[in-house]
Amino acid sequence: GVLRVATFDAKTAGGAAAAVREMAAEGAEAWVVDLRGNGGGLVRAAQQIAGLFLPEGTPLVEVTSARQPSPALIPTLAPPCAAPSPATCASCPAGDVSSVPGGAASSDFDQEGADASGMIAGRGKVAVVLDGGSASASEFLATALRDYRGGAIVGQPSRGKALIQGLFPLEGSPRGGLVVTTARVASAKTHQGWQGQGLRPDFPVQWLPPAG
Repeated sequence: GVLRVATFDAKTAGGAAAAVREMAAEGAEAWVVDLRGNGGGLVRAAQQIAGLFLPEGTPLVEVTSARQPSPALIPTLAPPCAAPSPATCASCPAGDVSSVPGGAASSDFDQEGADASGMIAGRGKVAVVLDGGSASASEFLATALRDYRGGAIVGQPSRGKALIQGLFPLEGSPRGGLVVTTARVASAKTHQGWQGQGLRPDFPVQWLPPAG
């Protein structure tokens, strides 16, 4: 089964869960997660998509910051319910749009509202496709799948954004804001970061078709 993830927003994980459930029901035995051109978004969405392939609680990545100098783990979350609306599934909370606050302790990355169904694509080989437009939460997901599922990274080096940033409004400027780096990210298994370097593919491909 091929799962194309173009961004990580409030609806991404639910859509991915529905697509993976459908492909699993149709007999998919291996998985390709296509993250080409995905520059990131809500970390929680990446946590939940990781939960399609990894047991809940498996580390996604580790973060360090001035507030949290000792590495804290961002865990994989159980995938959300694929019901069409929260009203049809008691496990799906409305407005699940929280992102990860930079520098928070691991206990702050709570699993409130996570569905108890667990991973859907727990069997079969996994490959992740990256290119130079894959960054941030895409790299977090790719790292976890390589570290804890043996997923091969195929394609081109990613952009190399191993940071968590926060947007802080400026007083007196309703449209202005200050983007501040609040935490650095690394593999929870190897403790290696990739800021400015990108994730190197296990199987490099010089040319990739445009992401669709």
